[in-house]
Amino acid sequence: MTRIWILFCLAYLLLAGPDAAIAQSPVYAKSNSPICSGDTIKLLSACGLSYQWTGPNGFISDLQNPTIPYATVNQSGTYNLLLTTFSGDTVSRSLAVIINPLPIAHCGTNQSIFFLSNTQLNGSATNGLGGPYSYHWAPENLLANPDLQNPVTAILTQNARFILTVTESSTGCISLPDSTIVYVLGPPSGFKPTLTPPIVCSGNISLLSADFGADTIEYPHFNWSSDPPGFTSVYANNHVQPSVNTTYYLTVSYDYHPFIYTDSITLIVQQNPPASPALLTGSETLCSGMQKQIYHIDSVADAVYYHWSFPSGISGSSSTDSVVVDFSQEAVSGNIMVAAGNACGLSTYLSEAVTVNHCPVMFELDTLTSCPGETLFIPIKVSQFADIGLLNLSLEYDTNSLVFQGIEHINSSVSPLTMEESTSALLLSSTIPFGAWIPDGDTLLVLKFNYSGGNASLNWVSGQCQVWSSCGTSLDLNLNNGLLMEGNPLTSLNGKVSYTGNNIPLQGLLLQLSQDEHSAISGTTDLNGNYQFTGLCPGEYTLTIQSSLPWGGVNSIDALLVLKHFTGVIQLNPMQILAADVDASGYVNSTDALQIARRFTGIISSFPAGDWVFETATISIP
Repeated sequence: MTRIWILFCLAYLLLAGPDAAIAQSPVYAKSNSPICSGDTIKLLSACGLSYQWTGPNGFISDLQNPTIPYATVNQSGTYNLLLTTFSGDTVSRSLAVIINPLPIAHCGTNQSIFFLSNTQLNGSATNGLGGPYSYHWAPENLLANPDLQNPVTAILTQNARFILTVTESSTGCISLPDSTIVYVLGPPSGFKPTLTPPIVCSGNISLLSADFGADTIEYPHFNWSSDPPGFTSVYANNHVQPSVNTTYYLTVSYDYHPFIYTDSITLIVQQNPPASPALLTGSETLCSGMQKQIYHIDSVADAVYYHWSFPSGISGSSSTDSVVVDFSQEAVSGNIMVAAGNACGLSTYLSEAVTVNHCPVMFELDTLTSCPGETLFIPIKVSQFADIGLLNLSLEYDTNSLVFQGIEHINSSVSPLTMEESTSALLLSSTIPFGAWIPDGDTLLVLKFNYSGGNASLNWVSGQCQVWSSCGTSLDLNLNNGLLMEGNPLTSLNGKVSYTGNNIPLQGLLLQLSQDEHSAISGTTDLNGNYQFTGLCPGEYTLTIQSSLPWGGVNSIDALLVLKHFTGVIQLNPMQILAADVDASGYVNSTDALQIARRFTGIISSFPAGDWVFETATISIP
């Protein structure tokens, strides 16, 4: 800044000439005084060759126009200037700088008022030069007149902060802001009449209470009345004992609060226990083990709740007119009972008998292995009997996979046995009870089937519960298209998968062994690339391989080799040809070489044929 002023002064001299410069450049020292505390002092000087300013609090400067920011009152006083003119003379000048103190605004203490009311703010000022002062409050929209010393607020519904600034009229100096908070105390947050209990029997007592919020600064006044008339109170908590249904009215008021709150609550008075339920609906005969059975009664007048009772092994929980019931395997026949209840007690119970038939868990199958075309013997063994009585077995089977050939063996305990054969089911029955005569684990029947291949299943229901599906039993045989992963091994298949060129074993590959169009069985290669399938039936198999291993990458040499093969310069081996067909077209040509080059340079990120290719093996097992 000094350099700019010197250049300005030199330019003035060059334009006007030396004599004019000396004559027309009076020496002066000026300032922007008076100012307010916190403002910047600006000292101004005429042009010259050099400047030396001094002032209060040790102030010195060699600038032509120095400034003093954030000035304080103690920087008021006389500032002196020694100026060297262009003619070489030294001239002194002095000036007085006045810094006026700021007034101080006072908002007073915080206030608390009620919801939907207003108040008057209390402003004052001190310091400065002693006034007079003008006042301004914010926010303006919450005040009737924001420029009054003590304005009135608007009607407030929430807490508000008000900010005051003061201006001293004689100096124009503005105070720093001061603030005050007006807290608004709303209506009681928890205001609510309550009854404990809300329903009573005639002659019993209920506690009538008024719950009011804790955020009020004034204790409320209560005024109770009732319909039918007869009850009044000025207390928050009261014991009431009406003989009929009664509505209680509550009024809450405050000494200084402008609003009144009202609410009401009704006490239900019951005279007697409710009548007994009239009709219970639900299944009367069931199987053990059945779940989620629904029982229901019609609603009973004056009933507040219902009580259900069940025989041993039967469970359910409800206080309403419906209940969901579970019958365990140990459930016994008996009576389901229900009563209606209210504050006066329970009605008499309604009782309905239920008969529980026990489902036998009665058949087990040995582990079976078979190949298509073989005869299959299915032994059915006894595992448990529970009130089974007469044998009554309906056996369904898959005719696409199984052809019934007859009964190979019958336990003497169920002889004579009656058998009816339909297209896809056998109906077996005995006229002699045998429940406890066959020990667990003994063979009941041996059925003879011819297995033609595919998935096979047997399904049956038995005993007295045969009409309910929950008492049925279903078994899926381990006959999977001749690919048997369980049971006695027939033939094993094993091998090794390695990387062509370096014979490095490949671990974690997914292998699928399939036969014709039937479903496949899966396996994986171990750490050394080995795999094994056991329990295989004779036939033709196809082995396919998939990989999720990281890609090995390609380079420009790979693209060149593919192009040389296409042009006849070299001949790739069969596995290399399979790998080179990256576009999966069935041929190796220049397009494959281009795809490899594009993949190497990052133009494309995948091949249509994928990143791995494996030979598909066809295997014949005699």
